[in-house]
Amino acid sequence: MIREVNVSNAEIEALSERLAECFGACAAAPDDRAAGATADQVLAELEKLMRRSHDAGVSS
Repeated sequence: MIREVNVSNAEIEALSERLAECFGACAAAPDDRAAGATADQVLAELEKLMRRSHDAGVSS
């Protein structure tokens, strides 16, 4: 099901930039352990967005 979410364009752009930084850091990581830690950061950023989106949908 698709819900309308109240996330501003600025928030989406900021998150996109942060995710791009995380993916870049993951690609540049010196080893698998560092890449895994950076991938965890990417997942955490996505979880935050999903949580905010869900909370916004529930409150509307």
